Amino acid sequence: MTEDRRIMDKIAEERDVTIRYPNDINIESLMDIRMYRKSAIKNGVLCLLTRRNPLHFKNNTQLPLRDVYYSDFNNAERHHIFPKSIVQKAYPAIKVHSLPNFCFIPAELNKEISNKKPSKYFAEFASENPDFEDTLKTHLIKYDESIKTDDFISFLSSRAAAMLEEITRATGSKISRVSADDANKAIDKVEKSLRNLLDKKLSVKNVNYWKGPIPGDIVDVVKGRLDDYLKKDPSKTVNDFTPRDLLDFCDIMDYYKIIICNWDIFQSLFRSKVETEKRFINLKEYRNTVKHNRGEIVPFIKKEGEAALEWLSIILEEKSKKKEEKSIAQDDIGIVSHKINSKEEIDTIVCPAKEDGFKATFLGEKQWYSIRISSSVIPRLKYLAIYEVSPVSAIRWAGKVLKVELFENGPKYRVYLSEIFKVGPIEKDSPKFVPQGSRYTKFDLLSKAKKLSDIF
Repeated sequence: MTEDRRIMDKIAEERDVTIRYPNDINIESLMDIRMYRKSAIKNGVLCLLTRRNPLHFKNNTQLPLRDVYYSDFNNAERHHIFPKSIVQKAYPAIKVHSLPNFCFIPAELNKEISNKKPSKYFAEFASENPDFEDTLKTHLIKYDESIKTDDFISFLSSRAAAMLEEITRATGSKISRVSADDANKAIDKVEKSLRNLLDKKLSVKNVNYWKGPIPGDIVDVVKGRLDDYLKKDPSKTVNDFTPRDLLDFCDIMDYYKIIICNWDIFQSLFRSKVETEKRFINLKEYRNTVKHNRGEIVPFIKKEGEAALEWLSIILEEKSKKKEEKSIAQDDIGIVSHKINSKEEIDTIVCPAKEDGFKATFLGEKQWYSIRISSSVIPRLKYLAIYEVSPVSAIRWAGKVLKVELFENGPKYRVYLSEIFKVGPIEKDSPKFVPQGSRYTKFDLLSKAKKLSDIF
């Protein structure tokens, strides 16, 4: 507060002001904070502890946190979970004043504890208070092996991790809130987004990216995993899997290796190879612990794993945001046939359709709507073809474009047709060519095609 006042005085006097922003808070920095020093972070943590309404260790009553509790915060001999006499036997005495070694203890209880080891007095309170572990939660303390074995440094790390999690919750870290409620859901969401990103970027480099951009050892591993899967599901064949589907058979570190081996197309997103490797390793450790139900997660693995999720989420959300902005502005061309050499050749758009909508709208009204079309393509658009989804799985009809206009004020369009006519049929020969949304091609290809791979 004093420093803040000085800064505001300088601003009021129109003097130059340099504001030093604090470093990121982590487990180590919390362990380094001393109770007798002035610290905004220390004050914030004490406020968070107060907000949890801490309970009395023995009788489970709520502690009356009046001024008398705060008057002794700067007294170095008070409120230590590990007493000074225990700590200084193995560590510098100054460590006893570490922020994570503090908790709210009334004077009478502090005197009773005196110089006892935590393993001893925690066991005594646990025998007297049947809800002792729940009581400890109000203090952000875990009754774990660090206490039972009087491991001071491990305890500081465990408590600092709990404090850091509380800070994260209070300050609104999205990933930490989600993963605290459902770690599996948070991990699955990030992994799915990551696979979609890899597919999108690699497809631009090579539509069949499993022959080239994907490292050979990963190709072999995925082939083995796919073979094992097909043995369990004889109704499917290799041809049923798109390049994107095969990414589902990769693990976390496979994704990392794919990114590093194609750094030319991923550098703008991930920026640092060293940071990328660190984050993926942390996520791997966290994911394995969560997915395989290995009991309580070690605090530092949990925090580093959540940080990796947060880091990846920021990258993926930024990429998604840019993609959405481009789409709304109609700047990107969309998915174009790889048989076309330049966008100037485009004159046909292919749209997927279900049976009911196809019959009523395309055949019945000679139009198709709610289509996302690049504005740069519209002047050249002469034909619209319909891919009828399963069970037909083919293109059998097309129409001549009469006019294109915005659909419900945009950003999508309605296409009116002057006439419709039969083509093909152009049948599905591989899932990777099936239009999931609008795709561009040229009518010269479509008019001669027998299968989707002939036009895409």
